[in-house]
Amino acid sequence: MHGCPCHGLPERKEYSMQFLKPVARTCIVAVSAILAVAATAPGAAATQDASVSGTVTDATGLPLPGVTVAARGPGGATFTVTDGTGRFTFSGLVPGTYEITFALSGFSAPAQFVEVDVGITVTVNVEMAFGLQEQVVVVGTRAQPRSVIESTVPVDVIAADAFTSQGDTDLANQLRTLVPSFSVTTQPIADAATIVRPISLRNLAPDHTLVLVNGKRRHRAAVITWLGNGLADGSQGPDISVIPSIALRQAEVLRDGASAQYGSDAIAGVLNFQMKDAPSGGSVEFQTGAYLDANDGSGPARGGVHAPGSHAGAYTFAGNVGLPLGATGFANLSLEYGNTGPTSRSAQRADALALIAAGNTGIRDPAQVWGSPRVEDDLKLFGNLGHLFANGVQWYGHANYASRKTTGGFFFRNPNTRGGVFSIDGGRTLLVGDRVWAATGVPHSGNCPVVPVVGDVPDPAALAAVEADPDCFTLRTRFPGGFTPHFGGNLKDYSVVTGVRGLATPRLTWDASASIGTSDVDQFIYDTVNASLGYDTPTAFSPGAYRQQDIGFNADISYAASARL
Repeated sequence: MHGCPCHGLPERKEYSMQFLKPVARTCIVAVSAILAVAATAPGAAATQDASVSGTVTDATGLPLPGVTVAARGPGGATFTVTDGTGRFTFSGLVPGTYEITFALSGFSAPAQFVEVDVGITVTVNVEMAFGLQEQVVVVGTRAQPRSVIESTVPVDVIAADAFTSQGDTDLANQLRTLVPSFSVTTQPIADAATIVRPISLRNLAPDHTLVLVNGKRRHRAAVITWLGNGLADGSQGPDISVIPSIALRQAEVLRDGASAQYGSDAIAGVLNFQMKDAPSGGSVEFQTGAYLDANDGSGPARGGVHAPGSHAGAYTFAGNVGLPLGATGFANLSLEYGNTGPTSRSAQRADALALIAAGNTGIRDPAQVWGSPRVEDDLKLFGNLGHLFANGVQWYGHANYASRKTTGGFFFRNPNTRGGVFSIDGGRTLLVGDRVWAATGVPHSGNCPVVPVVGDVPDPAALAAVEADPDCFTLRTRFPGGFTPHFGGNLKDYSVVTGVRGLATPRLTWDASASIGTSDVDQFIYDTVNASLGYDTPTAFSPGAYRQQDIGFNADISYAASARL
């Protein structure tokens, strides 16, 4: 018998049981000795490596999944993401000192420094506090969120309390107060710009500013601005006033051209609204106020669109609540509802004063309203949702619905001079309708009398003759004080965005989403006429309904070339 019988299986049948036992024992001892020697060889076994593991929780002790954990040390930088229980593990580390950092939007934690050695697992348990030690932005970069200091472009970050501390609840008005070079104005007599007010960043047109919500492109409004004080004429931008400000976590404003990264609609810059994503808590707000003109001590302001002499009061109710969506998800819901009365900064027109002085008692005071429009049933709903799965993939989505009715004024139509309605010669004579002429096509076949206008007063006898003739008429009989049309629209705006994103590797991120957004504007006008329809013309019309619908699909794949990019 030469050698170990463990390597001579065919010879086993020749050994007795008594002999096999000591020989087998000898082989086991030999194998153990070989493993012991191998363990001392450099890099031969896993016990040579160092490792770090731990759990990340919030201030209440709940685990935080989806936290990006980075370990930087002698072996370079490596990344991982906490699982559904908040746990993370780094293995295969080179022994030495490591800086462990933790990143999650809405939370902060100081860096931890640990010393790791061969065969030792260091445990690092961290509690992340709610709130950010540095302002983190996602606009202006295709990489992961970063602090404002690290951003390569100028970005203004506006926290939620900056919005809630204002007396105004309209998001566009709030940004006008908070952001340099951002402007928006109330459009008293500006056609459809009264319904959707155009915004401007860096004195450029509304559709030169890219508007994002949670980093996703916002759809355009249905209104193409024709009367936008010159700057916005012909533009079509998003309507940001349909977003309830109580739903905002922060707003990021890139006040620089970003067309190279985002496209030509970012020439002026980028607005990115980050919505609240808390899974708990909430708030309720109620604001009210009124405009009073007490400068002359004569009492309340005059000139409401529907009720002259009324106060221009406004009120807004808003609420926000955060709800858990499973163990690692959230549903943050917001509501805002309000009404705003009209204002009038008008002085009585000179031609209206002349008509009143001539004895015309049908003139309104003021005849033309110049001020903020009436906004009724201004409803805004917003829902922001997300859920993180155990494999680190996150589903996200948000939905928005808004509706309101806006009514503004037009210019005063003088009952003596309005062309095509009351006169066709500048007010020297009244325009008289000839029903016989209209029926036969023979000019002046009805022999209607001419009504001259002298000193802002139509000739009484000629006007009486027209009114007595069934074949003749003048619209001045129906509207002796002229009229001021009221124009507005019913707006409905709704959108849905959904998607998934994740980390393929510590530096390779992916994001896929789909979105649909629709803006509907149904315009109306009343207290006006269509002179071509004759004396019995309707006084209310629907100029048209407009719809803008944007559908988008998005896929992003980003790879960080280094840990700081």
